[in-house]
Amino acid sequence: MSLRKPKSVIIKHDESDSSGGGEDHNETISSSVRQVKARKKKGRAKKVTVNKGFEDEDDVEAGLSAEVKLAKRPVPLFEEYKDDVGGYMNEIREKMSKAKEYITVPVEDDAILEPEEDPLDDGMLPLTTKDAEMQRKLRDMEIKESMYDLELDFEGEADTGGTAIKMNLLPDGKDYKSELELEIQRLEMSRQERLESLEELSSKRAEWNVQLVQLANERMFSSSSSSKIRHLVSISDLTTKEFNHLVDKAIAYKAVVKKNDINDIRAQHDKLLGKTVALIFSKRSTRTRLSSEGASAFFGAQPMFLGKDDIQLGVNESWYDTTKVISSMVSAVFARVNSHDEILQLTKHSDVPIINSLCDKYHPLQAITDIMTIRETFPETKGLKLAWIGDANNVINDLFIASLRSGIDVAIATPQGIEIDPSVVEKAKEVANETGTSFFLSHDPLEVSKGSNILVTDTFVSMGEESQTEQKLKQFKGFQISKEHTQLAAPNWKFMHCLPRHKEEVTDEVFYSENSVVFPEAENRLYAAISVLDTFVINKGDFTK
Repeated sequence: MSLRKPKSVIIKHDESDSSGGGEDHNETISSSVRQVKARKKKGRAKKVTVNKGFEDEDDVEAGLSAEVKLAKRPVPLFEEYKDDVGGYMNEIREKMSKAKEYITVPVEDDAILEPEEDPLDDGMLPLTTKDAEMQRKLRDMEIKESMYDLELDFEGEADTGGTAIKMNLLPDGKDYKSELELEIQRLEMSRQERLESLEELSSKRAEWNVQLVQLANERMFSSSSSSKIRHLVSISDLTTKEFNHLVDKAIAYKAVVKKNDINDIRAQHDKLLGKTVALIFSKRSTRTRLSSEGASAFFGAQPMFLGKDDIQLGVNESWYDTTKVISSMVSAVFARVNSHDEILQLTKHSDVPIINSLCDKYHPLQAITDIMTIRETFPETKGLKLAWIGDANNVINDLFIASLRSGIDVAIATPQGIEIDPSVVEKAKEVANETGTSFFLSHDPLEVSKGSNILVTDTFVSMGEESQTEQKLKQFKGFQISKEHTQLAAPNWKFMHCLPRHKEEVTDEVFYSENSVVFPEAENRLYAAISVLDTFVINKGDFTK
């Protein structure tokens, strides 16, 4: 639908005879306007001349040469024509509004428009937005042409001796020509801004493509499949459902082992038969080595222990080189190392699953073990309270999150000056909010013991801190778990320790009491390792199996 243009109407009149210019003259003008409108509807003459005669041709010429633009009010003489003009202006404003809405619709260049998306509702829907762009330009041109045609020229003599009047159509007293010009300018500026934004986005997209290529190359040369591999780094990396799945599976495998059915054992033994599992240990260990090798053997794999004095790692060979070589020959790696960064280096470059068996920040296998033990000891974990009395170390960093994921409230007491890792605390807030559990941090061992169902501690002097033994023992004075703490605990309290134990951490009275579950806890390390090996290696990180 193209925009309709008004026809030019020119009326000439003469009021030089002031004595006879009254009602007869006005009637003549009104009649002339009606003639214009009638003829316009029938498509006839575009010009009507009303001429009562001029006294002097010079006066006529003078009147025709003068021009006045009225910008803020309608001329009363043409009231009868105003409604028709006003309707046309409303049509223009409606088209302008729809055009603006159409122009500002953000769509893809190759998008196909649906019929209901026709913004101008004129039955001329473009096939694609590229066609639409051309239609927008044509619409703009039509709108501009229509604006400039919104002028009716009125020429004639006034009382002053002849005045030619040229006016913009102003049915409600506004200069729509200027207003529409400004609107189109705004639309053009808005479109230009969007084009600039698109250019900027296109430029960024090009940068991103370069970065993606670089990332792809890095992955190609650093680890051919690491992006597809699920590693066990910490409990924080697991969802609540995934963590509970690992505990459930550990309990189930314990039942298989205890049942000792030869057919069941053989079925499990075949899962990794002929495979090798590496144990990279930078630190000595009893429970971790036994459980890792035992889990590997349970599935038929050959465990290969690689101690710090057995391989070139960190001596004559980089982490990258060692990881690439080892992961090319084995199906999984249990890694018991010093720093958390070493675990991250392994996961970054390995082509097989890395199982964090301990680093200075996390100990996920121990957390799985501890929750398994708690579930075996108590009929229900939800609503229990666990009190940790000791260092802010790797064991509590994972046990903290694991307990909250199991519906257990946590209270932690550490010496003054020793605080839980802030990143772990933030994660704990998130998990507590998710599971409806709570925790609080303190420096008072007796306070956290009150009403606790589980009392837990660990070594005060970790491996590598032997030179700080005297200083740390002073710092942990008053943190030895004793009868004083158990008397404040709940009647069904249990004591746990990941071992090895030192006497400054817990008294013999508590450690060897019938409330202590430290040895069943140690045994459960095997089933935790079996569960993890099954999930991350055999089932390739699929927690639904």
